Amino acid sequence: MSSLPLIPLAEAAVFTLGCAVIQALRSHAVRLTQVLVVMVIVAVLAIAFAMTPDDELNAAATATAVGDTGMPPTFELQ
Repeated sequence: MSSLPLIPLAEAAVFTLGCAVIQALRSHAVRLTQVLVVMVIVAVLAIAFAMTPDDELNAAATATAVGDTGMPPTFELQ
């Protein structure tokens, strides 16, 4: 006996729940749109952060900690 495909079932359940919520909140379309836009932005940022290689994150953290801005140093003449 094969096991149920849990991930596709969970995706279908979340999609159906989302459709039900959108249908129930049709009278609040403007507010719902704002919330959904914020959720999309957060999801895109989370995916971008998750896909960033660790060595780039460590390099950025190190550069910030030591004050390296990536710009050549400037010298003042006296």
